[in-house]
Amino acid sequence: MYAPHRVAALVDACLLPVGRTRRPPQWLRRALERAGAVTIGVAAALSGPTATELLREEYGDVTVVISEPLDTDEVVEGWGVPGAAVLAWLSGVDLLQLGPGCGEGVQEAIRTAAARAVADGDLPLSRLEEAAARVARLRGEASSGSFRERA
Repeated sequence: MYAPHRVAALVDACLLPVGRTRRPPQWLRRALERAGAVTIGVAAALSGPTATELLREEYGDVTVVISEPLDTDEVVEGWGVPGAAVLAWLSGVDLLQLGPGCGEGVQEAIRTAAARAVADGDLPLSRLEEAAARVARLRGEASSGSFRERA
């Protein structure tokens, strides 16, 4: 059921601001090294679920799919960061990186766009719940250092 506060909490769980160097935090670097997550380019992230379906076939359903930072000129000019975030979630991306070009207010704009998409029936709330659960599992594994063996 649609609840704006629930959407906001799920969105916050699935956003990762990255610093000026565009380097992911240490926990994410460890996860990437252990194949608990895989990054895909912005074009693939917005192209529909094909890319993420192929990744999950190859790496398994537990893999977290991460976008590259969404502050590229192509994204900003084409969809805007909030629109691109919704498209990425629809395509199966779980964790969205917000690059240093994402200014103040971008996270709130993403929350608003996601809430609108959920309320309109364009973005299933269950998709955000699935993404948040994968990201939470990855964060837990990264912080404990107990990565599952990946096939």
